[in-house]
Amino acid sequence: MTTVVMGGAGFVGLNIAETLLGRGETVRLFDMGPPPEEALAHFATLPGTLEVEIGDVSQKADLARAVKGGERCLIYGAAITAGAERDAREPERILAVNLTGFLDTLRAAHEGGVGRIINLSSSAAYGAAAFKGNILDEGETTPEPESLYAITKFASERVTRRMAELWACDALSVRLSGVFGRWERVTSVRDTPSPHYQIMKAALAGEEAILPRLDARDWIYGPDVAAGIIALRDVERPSHRLYNISKGRTHSALAWGEALGREVQGFVCRLAAKGEVPTIDLHVGEDRKPLAVERLFQDTPFRPAFTMEGSVTDYHAFVRRFGIGSALAY
Repeated sequence: MTTVVMGGAGFVGLNIAETLLGRGETVRLFDMGPPPEEALAHFATLPGTLEVEIGDVSQKADLARAVKGGERCLIYGAAITAGAERDAREPERILAVNLTGFLDTLRAAHEGGVGRIINLSSSAAYGAAAFKGNILDEGETTPEPESLYAITKFASERVTRRMAELWACDALSVRLSGVFGRWERVTSVRDTPSPHYQIMKAALAGEEAILPRLDARDWIYGPDVAAGIIALRDVERPSHRLYNISKGRTHSALAWGEALGREVQGFVCRLAAKGEVPTIDLHVGEDRKPLAVERLFQDTPFRPAFTMEGSVTDYHAFVRRFGIGSALAY
């Protein structure tokens, strides 16, 4: 049976597709543009079957090509990850993709008899609450979203819960921690590339990576986040409508860059000296608290496969094979 990935040509979508195709499954990717050529060539070598449909989630007529009926699962990952400048410039488009497009897709999936619907939300949904307390718990932490991305993600979770109740359909949401690694690239709908991507790009260019401060976040590697999502697809009876997906441990971008320096001869990753301009953007001035993972670990067999050092080795091998993926996709 087919798994549909909306926004499937994006960073997380490609990690999901790679994992499922490696298991011999059928995957249908739906997005505004095709996956990068190197991904298509690689996916063709895997035992599964790939289908690609081009369309816009904000156009109801396009959704008929995404949901043909009876699919095992639909994963909604279409999103505009907007910064403040895009919030001011394109609020209507952000809402159309992140929220209205999601509701239209949810209806199409329900009416098409899709087995399970998984809405990919984000730790950003916690908003200002993410910087309070000690840990971000799905049931205990009250979100305070502020940016349009955070607001739409939180709203999509509530829409998922409400419509699942009204339509008696199998739908849940997941809040993803900070994701980095395989298939990450700059696109016209993603304003915040991870520090790890920026550090790897600097290493490949023979440049220093200079960070503004020492961070500490529960970063999660792309294949691990895909494995967590798939574990929730496969669990027979989820206990909750909302799950955090994280590795349950923190590391700093600096430590990750220093580990990369042990693999790439001559590469230096360091903190900026006083008055020095950083070259790596952490996107936030302070770190949010880590995500609780008890729900996920209790309800699924998922455990992250990659240590920090393991992600360095795998990602470095990946970019040597496929490149850093710096071109705009769409």
